[in-house]
Amino acid sequence: MVGSAVTFARIGMTCEPIVVEADLKRGLPGISVTGMLSQEAKEARERITPAITNSGFDFPAKKITINFSPAETPKMGTHYDLAMAVSILRNQEDLNIPEKSVFFGELSLGGDVKWVRGLLPLAVEAWKQGYEKIYIPYENRHELFCIPQDKIVPVRHLSDIIEETSVEVENKVEFNETKNVLPGDFSDIKGQDNLIFYFLLASAGNHHMLVVGPPGTGKTMCASRLPGIMPDLTPEEVIAVNMIYSIASQSSSHSQWISNRPFRSPHSNSSMRALIGGGPKILPGEISLAHKGILFLDEFLEFHSDVLQALRTVLERKEVFLSMRNGASVYPADFLLIAAANPCPCGYYETDGICRCTMHDVVRYRRKLQNPLTDRIDIQIQTDCVKYRTLNTYSKYSSAEMKLLVEHLRKKQAIRYTNENFYLNSDIPADKIRQYCPLTFEAEKLLEKIMDEQILSARGCHKILRLARTLADFKDEEVISESNIRRASQMRCLDISL
Repeated sequence: MVGSAVTFARIGMTCEPIVVEADLKRGLPGISVTGMLSQEAKEARERITPAITNSGFDFPAKKITINFSPAETPKMGTHYDLAMAVSILRNQEDLNIPEKSVFFGELSLGGDVKWVRGLLPLAVEAWKQGYEKIYIPYENRHELFCIPQDKIVPVRHLSDIIEETSVEVENKVEFNETKNVLPGDFSDIKGQDNLIFYFLLASAGNHHMLVVGPPGTGKTMCASRLPGIMPDLTPEEVIAVNMIYSIASQSSSHSQWISNRPFRSPHSNSSMRALIGGGPKILPGEISLAHKGILFLDEFLEFHSDVLQALRTVLERKEVFLSMRNGASVYPADFLLIAAANPCPCGYYETDGICRCTMHDVVRYRRKLQNPLTDRIDIQIQTDCVKYRTLNTYSKYSSAEMKLLVEHLRKKQAIRYTNENFYLNSDIPADKIRQYCPLTFEAEKLLEKIMDEQILSARGCHKILRLARTLADFKDEEVISESNIRRASQMRCLDISL
């Protein structure tokens, strides 16, 4: 007789149903497992024997073969324990469990059903495929509010399934309204109205930005306040973000959902694995944790070159492909990149004689900015020190007003691109540039002159057009004017010379 139970395997964000079959035969008692399992999944055979006996049931003294099908799918993680135990018990117990049920959970030696990593994408896929009941650990219950609660059966102990009991769960949505939201308002920043406008422009069109300037000029302050002016996440984006955080086990003590746009600020000593992702479990990195949010790279030029260059294809594809020895995964990475850098090693180049760096040091340091990565950054600007007399002036910007303007501009873009597979100015593909970025005769001539004099690449030209499109939206202009092209080109300082 063969008992079976269904669970799911996860590779990156992709989930696939797995049928766990248990065959009991006469012979020397023991358990053998087949089906391309990782080490932690293989160890489940040592856990389920005491888990079943300590739950008040007799463990069959037979030769047990457990097969995971399809066998060619890699299976990593500890969430297979519960399905293995159910498949064995179905051989000797009359379990009144719906046929279309799926099981997730790690078992302790005492039979407790323990929390597991990355449950949200697994459960969402099971729900989409029409499973009637989804048995999950009680500790994971708050991750699944997006799924109808009548489908979810949270259990604390293996006996809860056998005895047809489940734990009552409050049908209440808990949002983490403070996580990733840093304090402060743009009105706190004095004397840097031009810099604040650049951040407003970046958020309106989702344009990547690099700010070069001495310390204390408001680069980090502006970046930390950026989440406060970004549009709220849509329900689909909330689920996508929390799927990634579920896999990375960063869901705020496993009790609350993230409803605000992520703000990630990795240290400049971060490794390739920390920023891009990977490792034995192929986990997402900082760029995926910043999905639909902001990735802030402070001290941009202090990051290792290979780490920064790994971002080149990510910025254009908006996803990262991780190929490791134990498998391959694809994670989304659609973020707004904000980078801040000093103009020289000491940070005070061209600042009233304070700089002590030699010209050789300055040239060598700033040469790092001339690379294919920075060419992919839309806005490249320089900022100056704040004068004392401006510290007590009134700022014309506030985060609340800026957010309303950003939402208005993004709504305008969404309407314009209704029939396209993109919805932001920064995402206009090359073959659609001329369609959505019409120029006046004067603007066309100016752009031609800029390309000839500054030796712009085709990518740089398209970046200027996308920026000019967003600047025109600020003025409710459908045709891009000469002034929009001139101002957009001035935001590409690295295309000339630093």
